[in-house]
Amino acid sequence: MGASLAFEIAQLMEPVAPATHLFVSGRRAPSVTRNETVHRRDDAGLLAEVRALAGTNQKLLQDDEVMRMALPAIRGDYTAAETYKWVPDEPISCPVTALTGAADPKVTPDEVRAWERHTTGPFACHVLPGGHFFLTDHAAFVIAKLQAALS
Repeated sequence: MGASLAFEIAQLMEPVAPATHLFVSGRRAPSVTRNETVHRRDDAGLLAEVRALAGTNQKLLQDDEVMRMALPAIRGDYTAAETYKWVPDEPISCPVTALTGAADPKVTPDEVRAWERHTTGPFACHVLPGGHFFLTDHAAFVIAKLQAALS
């Protein structure tokens, strides 16, 4: 969801103050659509999806009180991500770097490579080993890319 939000902000800023660089991770390009309905599942179904992504500490997932508090926010995130509709517009001009996990069940590498259509600037795509939370295992690589782009 963060990638879509960052892109929308970059589009809004484009006429006034173009972004320096846009980094997106684990999200298909805005022009790529999927019919996703996780946000419509019951609580057990939603939690099953969160568990399947394997990015949340198991102790938290087993704590009923924490899950009762977190479920509305989790459902809200899924609703926002799954119902996001891109309104076609001119591409942004800043460089875009897209990152994804090769085994991410939420996005394919081709869906991530489609971000290239949304910029007139340089584009790079990095497909790294791992699932949806691949960033955890590749923090040094990601930090190096951020430093190189912003220095």
